[in-house]
Amino acid sequence: MKDSVKAFHELPLSRGCRLVDFEQTGIVTLWEDVHVLIITGKVLVSGVVEVQLVPYQYVEQPEYWEIEVVGGCGNRVKDALPGPSPEPMWTTAINLKGIMGTLGVEVIGASKRERIPLEKFVRLP
Repeated sequence: MKDSVKAFHELPLSRGCRLVDFEQTGIVTLWEDVHVLIITGKVLVSGVVEVQLVPYQYVEQPEYWEIEVVGGCGNRVKDALPGPSPEPMWTTAINLKGIMGTLGVEVIGASKRERIPLEKFVRLP
């Protein structure tokens, strides 16, 4: 298993995606074992509104599972126009089943990181 993980990490990196900044994070507990990470941010480039949350892959469960905020994947960014977008905000979410650390999750954007400990998870009424 470790050899296949090492081989995976030796593959070339994609140039199509970029880390993007986020403004707000939150985790909502829908049921006892269903936790959803919700992230919002501002669109920087018109036409690049698809933002994804991409969790790291681990061999063993870490204390904080790292999840990258990426945008521009599959978009023709070189043809996009700078400036305001008709939809200036984006929101994206991911189910945390199988991607939670023993202490929580860590969200990674272009210029900041935010750790969210398990005790901050919010249960919906």
